[in-house]
Amino acid sequence: LSGNSQSKFNLNVDGIPGDVHEDVVVYPEDSIYVFCEVTINPDDPLSLSPFFVYDSVIFETNGNTQAVTLEAFGQNANYIPSRWHKDSIVQYGCNGGEVIWDDPKPYVIYGIVAFDDCTLTLPPGCRVHVHGGLSRTEIDMQTVIYNSGRLYFGANGKLNVQGSLDNPVIIQGDRLEPEYQDEPGQWTGIIFAAGSKGNHIQYAEIKNSLFGIYVDSTAELSMQNVKVYNTSGPGLFALHSNVTADNCLFYNNGSYCVQIGYGGTYRFNYCTLANFGTPAPALGFGNGICDDPLCSTPPRIFPLDIKLVNSIVYGSKRDEIAISDFTGGQNPFSLTYSFEHCIVRVDDLLDPNVGFPDFFDFCDPCINATPQDALFVNSPEDD
Repeated sequence: LSGNSQSKFNLNVDGIPGDVHEDVVVYPEDSIYVFCEVTINPDDPLSLSPFFVYDSVIFETNGNTQAVTLEAFGQNANYIPSRWHKDSIVQYGCNGGEVIWDDPKPYVIYGIVAFDDCTLTLPPGCRVHVHGGLSRTEIDMQTVIYNSGRLYFGANGKLNVQGSLDNPVIIQGDRLEPEYQDEPGQWTGIIFAAGSKGNHIQYAEIKNSLFGIYVDSTAELSMQNVKVYNTSGPGLFALHSNVTADNCLFYNNGSYCVQIGYGGTYRFNYCTLANFGTPAPALGFGNGICDDPLCSTPPRIFPLDIKLVNSIVYGSKRDEIAISDFTGGQNPFSLTYSFEHCIVRVDDLLDPNVGFPDFFDFCDPCINATPQDALFVNSPEDD
């Protein structure tokens, strides 16, 4: 056994128990029996018995090493749709009705679970754990590798998260050991596809994913009292959509805290966007999109209207706000932004040769913070 004495598994080889067996001889046209047993108390805390318990049996034969993976369920939970759908896309339907995940046991998601004619409601205290990991598929005779753990809401699908102050809804990965507590990229994220309407998230924590939330063209989302953190990419990525966020916190995101492209309508009230030690600023927004990475063809442009009130946009970069006007300033009505009673951090953005020197005409009243301003008690501790 790879885990040796620390493993929850036990081995028995031809009737002889033990975690290590040496000099086992298998004669021609003969065989041996190898039995594996696992001892689990599914009611133990997650620190002792995670959702999935792993180990492996190592075989060394004539100088060759092979391994067989052992896997067992470690907790009583609702596995959606089942353990065997890791590489699958599963349509979760309810004929236009509602599914409520109100079981006190956590919900563990496998694969890509899509809601396209259904409203998923998560009541206070609901815990959703998404199993990530790499999967592969064949598209046009080519192998595509992707992270399969995601929640997807189609044009006729809707998410209704009803957390409370005392019992927030938690959406995160399924590895809850201490070493994974702050690890980003464990699952993909939440996707609202083009045309998905009426999505609402309140009092929730979304963490440890590749991105937090992706809102696609013409989709709608309202957020209140939501934390999105420990992501590899943006906390919120919105494209040509409609998003309202009140009293939300985006931080420790590997890219933008909030990234907005191709226009749309956005309102952020009493929100904090805080990013430290990442290459991207905390907030980026623009009114266009290119069809190729080099933008070799004319970009597609759609009007952008974004407003932040009583919010903080801050971090370790000289500029924590990036603005992209794909019209080159030729159409002022295609890029409308305003900041009221906000704390921001900008520098090069004000350069008349490359930026927006009139930025503070639309950020009033605002404070342009410096590294010496103590906005946080202890930023490395997210305080």
